[in-house]
Amino acid sequence: MFGINIDKEAQRLQAFYDAARSRLGEAAGLHAAVPEVSGWSPAEHLHHAALVNTAVFERMRRWLGGELEGEDGSPNLAGRLVLWLGRLPRGRGRSPAAFQLEGTSDLETLAAAVHQSQEAMDAIIPDLDALRQCTGGQPHPALGVLTAPQWLRFARIHAEHHLTIVRDIDEQQP
Repeated sequence: MFGINIDKEAQRLQAFYDAARSRLGEAAGLHAAVPEVSGWSPAEHLHHAALVNTAVFERMRRWLGGELEGEDGSPNLAGRLVLWLGRLPRGRGRSPAAFQLEGTSDLETLAAAVHQSQEAMDAIIPDLDALRQCTGGQPHPALGVLTAPQWLRFARIHAEHHLTIVRDIDEQQP
């Protein structure tokens, strides 16, 4: 339906991790929010994206391992739009409580979250062909039931969404 190239999605996700690690190396302004752009700091955006992706990749690992069975269903209207457009609208969605951060994370905690998320992605990359074979879908709290390739696309879209906000914050900082 969406013509998802999971190899390309994985490459773009890797580009997110490369950019996140690069941004961690430039600590200036990492913990400074620019309210005109976002209530979160760049550190909070990167940390949030890493936490969400870790959860997505863990779900995919469990699905591939047979611990989760695919469910019937499909993306809802919001899900179809996000997957088709390849972007999330700014300022519209609210993150589930498990992925909201309490204050800013220190550099060490943030770096560990990004590293853990990268490792979670690396654990499923060898099984990209198996992802194509997963049947059914898994529910997303706002987007409906997503197939494995759709979950991978969502992870990429979500990560790029937060990286774009980080770049917008960086441009507005003195």
